[in-house]
Amino acid sequence: MELQVRPTLSDGVLLAMAEQIDPGIAGMDPRSFAARYLFPARRSLQAAARKPRRSPEKRRKEPGSPAPIVAEPPPVAAEPPRVAAEPAQAPPHEQIRAVFFEFARELAEAENYAAWVHVLTRADRYVERVVPLF
Repeated sequence: MELQVRPTLSDGVLLAMAEQIDPGIAGMDPRSFAARYLFPARRSLQAAARKPRRSPEKRRKEPGSPAPIVAEPPPVAAEPPRVAAEPAQAPPHEQIRAVFFEFARELAEAENYAAWVHVLTRADRYVERVVPLF
């Protein structure tokens, strides 16, 4: 109540006032008092002063607003494995870069930890494609 009337009071003054009202608070450490009583009270006062938030339904109805974020992406049809199409005349470093990018793309497309590990277990296939280029 006192914070609503005089929000600039220091923690020490508020502790002294609270000790007069409730003798059980007299033994409290100032930090404990602030953590238990002052911080939650100030937080609720700040929340009451803010504008009320609009519901997600109202936000989506506004024209020009972006589409809502979907928790899970929609299922994608299985794609055939991609084969890197490098020209035969490409320099070795370009071919190696293409193999590394394909490996990185597969890692990035892994949807969970098991899929990520599965891509890592096939790392030898990428190595076999890079070694002949040296």
